[in-house]
Amino acid sequence: MAVDLTRSLASVRFGYGLMPGRPPHPADELLVSLTSPDEMRRRHPLPGLDEVGGLTAEARRLNRGYREGKIPRAERDAARKRLQTLGDEVRKATILRAVDSPTPFRERLVAFYVDHFTARPGLASWLAPFIDEAIRTNVAARFEDLLWAVARQPAMLFYLDQNGSIGPGSRFGEKRGLGLNENYARELLELHTLGVDGTYTQADVRQLAELLTGMRVNLAEGFRFDERAAEPGAETVLGRTYGGRKADERDVQLALADLARHPDTARHMARKLAVHFVADDPPVALVGHVAAAWTRSGGDLLQVYAALLEHPAAWELPLRKVKQPADFLVSAIRALGVDGAALSALTEKNFRRAVTRPARYMGQPLLAPDGPDGWDEAPEAWITPQGLASRIQWAMQTPPRLVEDMPDPRDFVEAALGPLASPRLRWAAGAAETRGQGVAVVLASPDFNRR
Repeated sequence: MAVDLTRSLASVRFGYGLMPGRPPHPADELLVSLTSPDEMRRRHPLPGLDEVGGLTAEARRLNRGYREGKIPRAERDAARKRLQTLGDEVRKATILRAVDSPTPFRERLVAFYVDHFTARPGLASWLAPFIDEAIRTNVAARFEDLLWAVARQPAMLFYLDQNGSIGPGSRFGEKRGLGLNENYARELLELHTLGVDGTYTQADVRQLAELLTGMRVNLAEGFRFDERAAEPGAETVLGRTYGGRKADERDVQLALADLARHPDTARHMARKLAVHFVADDPPVALVGHVAAAWTRSGGDLLQVYAALLEHPAAWELPLRKVKQPADFLVSAIRALGVDGAALSALTEKNFRRAVTRPARYMGQPLLAPDGPDGWDEAPEAWITPQGLASRIQWAMQTPPRLVEDMPDPRDFVEAALGPLASPRLRWAAGAAETRGQGVAVVLASPDFNRR
């Protein structure tokens, strides 16, 4: 029973729960799973930067032609529709990958970093390369590599207005009267690395913003460093000077590497990982242990995760975290034994009805947090009257639409939670008048909604 409990806890706390017919995920294989081939990226592919950039450039060209009276409206609208469809595919693939994945810890980490580096570009289609080429590729690398990959993603540069940040003393700035935008520099320090309590000043924000000038996006080529927009001269961030010669993206990369290894970043990221995976108010010892691994390894993420997983606090019961809506939906679909092929077979309307719309009603529209600080981890953000009502409604109405033969609730509670199910929930599931009601009782229960 101890082994089953540990495996079940590993599957729920660090994955998306249990699945019928699939053994619980062994705790000692969580790290190993991060070094295995990324099967979900192959099975549920997303368009790359070239395709997204090309379609965006074409859509803009057609829009200009339409405004000039040279292009029919239908042709312009068709190009827009293609980009919107790509955005829908990003959201759908995110769910399909989580539902199908035999390595759910990887999917949870990808979701964590997509939220940590929140980007909401004007077109959701730009999230495809952001997720696949920056986040998924570096989820088990060094944090400085992940940070640098994100920094060159058009989705991030679009979202935080970096494309319009011009060095006042640069050729573009002097000629066109354009100026500095500090948005990205501020979020890099406050959210992505040091944290809101980090030891930085407004002068550091300004100097980093000047160093970042030149980091721009070309729709046809993606990221590029444009020295014509870069502020000339050296910049000093947190006491260290960068540049001073010809403007170069390597100076930005050095600055981000130093930020990634900074002690404030180690503490900030250690606490954020502990809050996300373990408890809203994690033990100080757990955070310190993870931060020490970060500092010791220079931000080697595999060693950081190892420190998180080896600490006893990561395996304490009871479950304390509340599942966010996306986690609830994925874990419920997995518990029902529904796979990605079955979800893919749904019509676009029925997929929205089963997944996309309920996520929004529960308070978490997929991949669309309100601000650059991402989704709230606090339980009161999700356990609201509307949020709870939406979960209960989903548990009552959606499973029969996804599963032709509803499982026996007494079997379902074991398949969904195993030894983590309380005696009261087992009794309630068995006492339900119908199978549908019993399954709904399990899915709407506090036991199932915690991780």
